[in-house]
Amino acid sequence: AAGDAALKRAVVDAGGVEAVVAAMQAYTGVAELQEPGCGALRSLVAGDAVCRHAVVDAGGVAAVVVAMLAYTNEAGLQEHGCWALRSVAAGDAACKRAVVVAGGEAALRNCGSAMQDVSNSALATLKPCLLYDKWCTCCLPRSICRTR
Repeated sequence: AAGDAALKRAVVDAGGVEAVVAAMQAYTGVAELQEPGCGALRSLVAGDAVCRHAVVDAGGVAAVVVAMLAYTNEAGLQEHGCWALRSVAAGDAACKRAVVVAGGEAALRNCGSAMQDVSNSALATLKPCLLYDKWCTCCLPRSICRTR
């Protein structure tokens, strides 16, 4: 599903996002499954708001974060996960909220020096949600906001 928007929508419509997320959740102890799972979600969230929301709604952001935090030394997984979180963070407030609430900040900060530019870009995109009080009301519940 890399590239073509119609193919990505077909994957979403066929339940592909839910299948990937379910597999990642069922096999958290298998890095060999987590990496292609992160890769598939990365591909789906890149550029398409409908697909991005399908991944958010299916719990894909949390699945990526869990994988990234569990397998910090798996470079391919970290690359896919970092790009996936970056793409979701580039979405609307609901997407940003999903990354923050799932623990995406920790995953992005720990994704390794090879992905530092992507990580920094994602964190910059999330900065209003992470730091500034005026943004918390649209992006985060007050109980999560760090400025309160």
